[in-house]
Amino acid sequence: MSLIGLACQIFILYTASALYKIQGSTWQAGTALYYPLSLHEYGVFPWLNSLVTGNPVLLTALTYFSVYVQLFFAVGLLHPVSRRLALVGVVLLHGGIAVMMGLPWFSLAMLAFDAIFVSSRTWRGIERTTVAVLRSVLRRLPEPLRGKLGGGRDSGAPRIESHSAHGDRDGAVSGAGRGDEAEEESREDEEPEAEPAGAPRRTRR
Repeated sequence: MSLIGLACQIFILYTASALYKIQGSTWQAGTALYYPLSLHEYGVFPWLNSLVTGNPVLLTALTYFSVYVQLFFAVGLLHPVSRRLALVGVVLLHGGIAVMMGLPWFSLAMLAFDAIFVSSRTWRGIERTTVAVLRSVLRRLPEPLRGKLGGGRDSGAPRIESHSAHGDRDGAVSGAGRGDEAEEESREDEEPEAEPAGAPRRTRR
């Protein structure tokens, strides 16, 4: 229920933000991003902001992109193909806000919320790809540096327990087995031997 509530909040947030934006004349004209990107307070990389504000085509495309991603995010999650496009779109949107407007914590928080829409199979695929890339990078490093990073020749191989641990464990098991055998032998010695059929019974005097 908590995930459903969080998802509904995200849908309302994106949809309401997009509907509010399209009512403004600057967003309709495609020039709304010019004003925040021109402010000195948002200029983390001034040359990058100047590159966007100095190109009318790029400025208009980014303005419409930010509106369309928010407006169609909820609907885009209904199909696997459009869901991937929607998730890539919000990653680019919040990544651009973090880099060009200097709001990294807001962007990271929103990306963490959007991560609930990624399937478990996709996360496992990302994990396998990341591990494979890291292993390939470690193999290409020089041997001394690889040893310092913990990626020697045996990196990626399963750890083998020490022989002493195996020896202790095997010794305990074998000792227990020998104890069981000794107990069984003592029981056999205590039990009387079975007399053959037809033999006269021994009577005590």
